[in-house]
Amino acid sequence: GRELYSVERSVSKPSSERDSKTLIAMLLFESRAGFVIPELRKWEIPVKLEDELLKLPTELERRSSEKTFLGKQKGPSGLQVSWVIGEKIGNQLWVEKDAFLPSRLILKQTDEYTFQFDSYRLVKEISLPRSVTVIKGAEQVFRQEFQDFSVNTAATVEAQKPVVGGFTEVGEAADAELRELIRKYYSVLR
Repeated sequence: GRELYSVERSVSKPSSERDSKTLIAMLLFESRAGFVIPELRKWEIPVKLEDELLKLPTELERRSSEKTFLGKQKGPSGLQVSWVIGEKIGNQLWVEKDAFLPSRLILKQTDEYTFQFDSYRLVKEISLPRSVTVIKGAEQVFRQEFQDFSVNTAATVEAQKPVVGGFTEVGEAADAELRELIRKYYSVLR
């Protein structure tokens, strides 16, 4: 119940840099494909638009240019089938087949990070995952679980005030292991 760290950032800030935090925020909170697709392409996730496919002369060329396949993963409610966009050995976006919500994101930089989005809940017509798990290689780095969240409430007005980023006074007093975990969380996910 105490604030240890604060940060302010904008989801819609365009940049030519690859930033996993921006990509994740866009996947979870942005509904305009025109903003999400360029972010996916920065990570070499080969999203093909209909007009790009129609420029190819044959149906065979169109199908072979798309890098998608069906993948299965174990989710909290059992086996989950997802559309996978990307090469089998490259960066991938997994989108749950029936609900069409992001279920997994695999980013291969210097290290391989997997982000799993589970247990979506509808809040004011926005589907948000109740848990996000970050895995580096084969090791789980951390799991973020939301007990409750709200959209467009009085708290949003408070959130619009400028934030001084970094550890609060209470955060600075926390032990080194906790501070390192918070740094890792904000460097990888938020």
